[in-house]
Amino acid sequence: MRIPFNTIMYRLYLVYVFAQFLLCKNMFSQTNVLAAKTLVKKNAVLLRWAPPNKNLWENGIKYGYKIERISLSSTTLSDSSAFRSSTLLTSVALKPHPATDTAYWRAMITQNKNTALVYAVLYPKTSNKNSPAQQKEEADKMLYGLMLSVCNYSAQTAQTAALYFCDSSINNNTIYAYRISLFGAPKNTSALQTHIVVDARIIDAAPPIDSLSAKTRGKKVELRWNIKNTKDNYSGYFIERSTDSLHFSRVNHVPHVAAYTQFEKNT
Repeated sequence: MRIPFNTIMYRLYLVYVFAQFLLCKNMFSQTNVLAAKTLVKKNAVLLRWAPPNKNLWENGIKYGYKIERISLSSTTLSDSSAFRSSTLLTSVALKPHPATDTAYWRAMITQNKNTALVYAVLYPKTSNKNSPAQQKEEADKMLYGLMLSVCNYSAQTAQTAALYFCDSSINNNTIYAYRISLFGAPKNTSALQTHIVVDARIIDAAPPIDSLSAKTRGKKVELRWNIKNTKDNYSGYFIERSTDSLHFSRVNHVPHVAAYTQFEKNT
């Protein structure tokens, strides 16, 4: 039976990008600086970060992260010495959720099957010791990149991997600087850290998608929209459908993600 298109309405739900870190450029660098982004909401600043490579990420798993905050009079941070009088927002180290809490992981994976990849990367059962070193390194890079991508599409998953923090003690009339660093790591450890200035007076607004169109092909509906103005703001899209414009049901259970060629990434 052909379904008349005028009886169906579609809308897009957006996965806000915290972590579109341009993985091919930043993820495997040798710097010790964390890649980080923020999102300002009413009464909250959301922070999302990622280590530049898997080896340094393992230090983050071992020691965990701490988040410090200071208030600023302008959007310029002169130097890191200002953090001598900072507020520590994390009383304990932020570490990935423990593997021993099987009930939690089972619930997370039931809710989002891709979380299983995060668990597998965090807590690998076996390693193929017979694989050539270069082949193992490439496989580790690929899995690490996929794990970061999975964290892009769910704040809860990113929090589970200790790559996300919500600061709900802010004032939206204040400018802040945050420092994310390893918690209690020895001095001889490769230290991961970053500073980021956030003007909490400016609440981030999601740019609208105003180019959604549809075309029917038998029993199928082909949806199209322009991502040129939103690719830097969203990491994926959820699609919902309704027959009465009031009650919507989700069509896709995982975000629809745009694929780019290397040329498109550089333009």
